[in-house]
Amino acid sequence: MNTELARFVKDFDPVSYWSVLFAPPDRRDALLSLYAFAVEIKRIPSLVSEPALGEIRMQWWIDGLKGERGGELQSHPQGQALLETCARYALPHAPLIALIEAHASRLSQDDPLRRPDEVALELYCGQTHASLIQLASLILNGGRDPQTSEASGHVGMVLGLIELIREETTDLSQKDLVSLAREHLIKARHALQTVSDKVKPAFLPLAIAEPFLKSLALGQSPERAFPAPWRILLRMMLGRL
Repeated sequence: MNTELARFVKDFDPVSYWSVLFAPPDRRDALLSLYAFAVEIKRIPSLVSEPALGEIRMQWWIDGLKGERGGELQSHPQGQALLETCARYALPHAPLIALIEAHASRLSQDDPLRRPDEVALELYCGQTHASLIQLASLILNGGRDPQTSEASGHVGMVLGLIELIREETTDLSQKDLVSLAREHLIKARHALQTVSDKVKPAFLPLAIAEPFLKSLALGQSPERAFPAPWRILLRMMLGRL
C-alpha cells in the first residue's frame, strides 16, 4: 500500500481510510488515490487566505484533468496517483471535475448551501459524495459498470448530509437535515441489498450514519455524536450499514 497516500487519507479522512483496509490489496492504492484527491480539494478553502486563491487552485485541478496544463498534474503526488488510477480503471474525468466545481461554488459569498432546497442538496451530495462512491465501485469492479448508481446516490446523500450537520454551515435546521438523512438511509439500505459483495468496501463509510443520527436524537452535539473509531471499525467489520 502506498504509505504516503495512506498517511494523507488517514490524517484527514480516517473513515475512508478504514474502509480501504477491507478492500482487496490490489485495489487499495487506487482507492486511496481517489480519496486523497477528494481530501485535497476539500482542504483548499482552509489553505487559502481569500476565495480567489482557492478558485485558482481548483481551476488548476480542472485544467489538469482536462489535459490543458501539460504534465503539471503529473508533478503533484495526489494528481499523479489519480491520473494513473483513471487510466488503469477507465474512470471518467467528468465526475471528478464536477466534484471540484461543487466545492468551488462554496467559496463565494453566495454559497448555494447556505439556504438550499432539497434539489440543491441532492446536487451537492451527488457531486461530492455519491460520485466518489460510484467511482470507488468502478475500481473495485475492475473498471466495469458495478450497477450501483442507486445505492451510491442514497448513500452519498446520507454522508453528505452528515457532513453538513457536522460543519454547521447551512441555515437549514438540524432537525430537517436529520430527517432527510434518515429517509435516504432507509432507501440506501434497500438499494444495498442488490449490491455485489465485491464492491461493498466502497459503501463502508455508511457505518457512521446510524450511531451518529441516534446520538443526535439523544441531544448530543454534532461533535460529540460522531462515533468513536473503534465503533466505526467494528461496524465495518460486521457490515452494519
